[in-house]
Amino acid sequence: MADRSDSIPKQIKIQSNTIKYKNLLPYYSLDSYIKNDTLYVTGYLDLNQKELISEEEYSQEQLYFNAAYEEAIHFAYTNVNTKNLPKLKQLVNDNPKTDRDAVTAMIVRLLQTYTTYTRTPGYMSQNQDVVESFLFDQQQGYCIHYASVATLLYQMYNIPARYVSGYVVYPDDFQEENGNYSASVPEDHAHAWVELYFEGVGWTPVEMTPDSNGQIHATYPGLSQEELDDLIKNDTSNFSILNQNRFIGSRDWNQRKPFFILIILILFLVLIIFFSIRYLHFQKAVRLWKAKDYITSIIRTLKIVPGLEEIRFTQKDFVNQIHVALPEIQTEAIQQLQDLANQAYFSSHAVSKNNLIQLHSLYTKAIEKKLSKPKLLYYRYIRCLII
Repeated sequence: MADRSDSIPKQIKIQSNTIKYKNLLPYYSLDSYIKNDTLYVTGYLDLNQKELISEEEYSQEQLYFNAAYEEAIHFAYTNVNTKNLPKLKQLVNDNPKTDRDAVTAMIVRLLQTYTTYTRTPGYMSQNQDVVESFLFDQQQGYCIHYASVATLLYQMYNIPARYVSGYVVYPDDFQEENGNYSASVPEDHAHAWVELYFEGVGWTPVEMTPDSNGQIHATYPGLSQEELDDLIKNDTSNFSILNQNRFIGSRDWNQRKPFFILIILILFLVLIIFFSIRYLHFQKAVRLWKAKDYITSIIRTLKIVPGLEEIRFTQKDFVNQIHVALPEIQTEAIQQLQDLANQAYFSSHAVSKNNLIQLHSLYTKAIEKKLSKPKLLYYRYIRCLII
């Protein structure tokens, strides 16, 4: 190509202080060589110059090699085991396609509609393939997730594709000095992308990671951004398999998740305050209660039990009524409560607080066994605040 076109080959030198190069072949490169193990030099032509060379000008060896290689990659880069990819397989079955550009438009529309780029997507599900977890559940990820989804979908559509990881170097990274350009490539330039194979051209990078505006620019030779946008607008692919779980495990849920976590934390804090107030209230009440307060509390609690709503300690059948409703309380304890109540209200003799504390605990436990859980929660944690 260099001999048969007007284009002057450009040269790239890649210098590394740590890596010893063994084999490196940049896109559409010409002859290359390794110098001193750490310096790699190669030349390349603009891809558009290929149009100046007709296929008849290739040697028989080149034609044979190209045919053999293309046959091999159609097997190696389209053979997908879908055993662990049931949802992705269903997505492909729902959208039969044969045209590469149409598949590209579908993938871009799919990723732009249902996923969000983030460098902190959280843990993926351990119960399914990471690609399906990203696309159908988590729906948040970064370059490796986008490249993985696109690569598998291309392959399942019988389009040779491969997943590639490496580094991306931006034009602004280059510095000029004496007509030469150099660039430093830091770790945060690590990236992953898709490569599609074009017959007679070779492997070509395709960017499937969204930009800062959430747009994906998956262009390649033969597909401009304007053409891609038109294909996306006219794409009618069926994404019902994703719409079924749009909320559960979707990016909508991931966007709402911080809000729900905040609500849970607030409720937890309210519960802590609530139980603290209850405890302090109970401790204060116990400390300040007099004999009559204990008796009043026991009688008021007894009225919760069905059949004892109108109970009064001055009734002649007081002992019998309580024993019928609460047979687990012995008649001696019921009689003791009535005697202490009469003594506290109608005599000048002091009543032992210790006896009343023990009786209060005895009656409370017996009554709580008779209550349903909702009533128990109400009388234990709500009513206690207004006693």
